[in-house]
Amino acid sequence: MNALSTLIFNERFWLPANTTWKDFARFEQEEHIKLANPNDLLYVYPLAGVIYVIRVLFERYVAKPIGRSLGIHDRVTRKTTRAMKTTTTTVSNRCTSTD
Repeated sequence: MNALSTLIFNERFWLPANTTWKDFARFEQEEHIKLANPNDLLYVYPLAGVIYVIRVLFERYVAKPIGRSLGIHDRVTRKTTRAMKTTTTTVSNRCTSTD
């Protein structure tokens, strides 16, 4: 397990020259710099959900009435008629030999 941890957190791969993982611990302790924590990602998905709900409510109750008052309507779908439909053609895969 220790070998896997050493392989994953290899300083030569992840960090620039003359930098070690101990430098980051020193930043937090001595210089009082707060670094990113994996637990910070727990806020991303709930925040994205809140932003999505705000967007839906804005579109439904603000943007749509303003658009309609300006004369902008939803797209109208037209039904196709028989004259507009294209006909499909089939291609025969039979070989005709002239032996």
